[in-house]
Amino acid sequence: MDKNWVKIENVGNDIEAEIIKDILKNEGIECKILYRENLQYMKLMTGNVLGTQGIDILVSEEAAEDAKVIIEAYKQQQPEEF
Repeated sequence: MDKNWVKIENVGNDIEAEIIKDILKNEGIECKILYRENLQYMKLMTGNVLGTQGIDILVSEEAAEDAKVIIEAYKQQQPEEF
């Protein structure tokens, strides 16, 4: 049966998206990264994504609350400009 995926976060670049994905994976939470509009094309062409729409982080509905807590804890450990 397919999972119901929900957006729990939107980040500004693919590096931050991959960091969050790895953190969630280490906590046993599967997630997906969804590039908005043509950002996947930009990543392929430039190697990085810098866009105004950002990148969505999706997790299963069942894991959403736990994932939000984990991401918030991660953000609190980061410098203000991150």
